[in-house]
Amino acid sequence: MEKQVTIWQPIKFDEKWLTANTSKLDDLAPSWFRKRNLLKEGSVEYEDFINKLKRQHAIETGIVEKLYDLKC
Repeated sequence: MEKQVTIWQPIKFDEKWLTANTSKLDDLAPSWFRKRNLLKEGSVEYEDFINKLKRQHAIETGIVEKLYDLKC
């Protein structure tokens, strides 16, 4: 019989999450909200952002899959 190994486990939220220090994220939030308003779906800015994000993910996936190495 084949042994099944479970790697993924769901995140469990407890009281620690309620007291987590989010001050750095709180400082960034206004900038994120401004950028979100700029990137309305269908706008040129939104399409540029999505294309750059896809390219970044493709490069990172290629590195993980050892398709190429960007070290020079």
